[in-house]
Amino acid sequence: LTPDGHYIHGKGIKPDVTIDTPKYQSLNVIPNTKTFKVGDDDKNIKTIKIGLSALGYKVDNESTQFDKALENQVKAFQQANKLEVTGEFNKEPNNKFTELLIEKANKHDDVLDKLINILK
Repeated sequence: LTPDGHYIHGKGIKPDVTIDTPKYQSLNVIPNTKTFKVGDDDKNIKTIKIGLSALGYKVDNESTQFDKALENQVKAFQQANKLEVTGEFNKEPNNKFTELLIEKANKHDDVLDKLINILK
């Protein structure tokens, strides 16, 4: 079966256990020409929240609203990564954010880890 459950040439097996790929591994790239700040509402803000959550920051992953809680987490991210602390998500934080998510995806295989835990 393909990951979305389709058979190839009428053949395939169904897995006993399905393991979802972490959300952060399938995020769209956020244009680094944009600046996001408190009061903004944009689909890219949800992407920021999912990514920050994957990096260990406490954020609401569901909303497309840039609120004070997200601003505080963006400030924490900026401070932890020695960036100018403004609370706005612009080119510099975006570049570091993308770099860290790629690094995380390359270093850590969440699907493999879940599979190993199931097999134990």
